[in-house]
Amino acid sequence: MTIKQAAWTHGLGIELESRSWTALRQGFYTIVTPSNESQAGWVHFVIPTPVIINGVRSKFDSARIKFTTGPAAKITNVHVYDGENKISEFNGLNVTGKLETISKDIAIV
Repeated sequence: MTIKQAAWTHGLGIELESRSWTALRQGFYTIVTPSNESQAGWVHFVIPTPVIINGVRSKFDSARIKFTTGPAAKITNVHVYDGENKISEFNGLNVTGKLETISKDIAIV
């Protein structure tokens, strides 16, 4: 299959859901540090994507995350939204380590 459209966001383009966490943006990545009051939380990546291409509504079929975690951190859930609508979710993950990549096909929920 030929890729006809791709979009990504820079490692600096994140938003933290918990105001008690900190984000140190450096170069092409961000170091996220949880607070002592909350070790679990959400990190949001806003990916600007075209809604319509050549008069046709865009449909996305996969999502990929490339990351490195510290020894005590892990990714347990990935949720994909189209605007305010959740279109896919991957829960119960246990992903940790150095320069890992998660690739998932999107199944509309």
